[in-house]
Amino acid sequence: MPKAARKPCRFPGCGALVEYNELYCAAHKQQESTQKAEVNRKYDDNRPERHRFYRSAEWNKARRRFLARHPLCELCLRENRIVPAVVVDHIKEIADGGALLDERNFQALCSTCHNRKTAEERRRRTGT
Repeated sequence: MPKAARKPCRFPGCGALVEYNELYCAAHKQQESTQKAEVNRKYDDNRPERHRFYRSAEWNKARRRFLARHPLCELCLRENRIVPAVVVDHIKEIADGGALLDERNFQALCSTCHNRKTAEERRRRTGT
């Protein structure tokens, strides 16, 4: 079976053709990787200090333990849907004084419910 057709490099203005499973040509692959790393570094530098907690071993252990005991999304269960939980959410946000590692402040959510809850909280906080 023949391979898929080659396609243009995604770098703006570059017309070089790359294999179907590649995004950038050899000339732009490293440049794009460097730019992406810089954007991520700036993003992390601008995040509040409390977000560093989510990369700690203590949080990862608590998160794994909680998801093992609560494998389904709690909000979806209330609507009689069975959806795996992938996020441990703080019911009361840390920014609002919620406890970091108190399991009574945790709830297991799917990505969709977590994103919806976070967006609602952000709107409430900013008043938009």
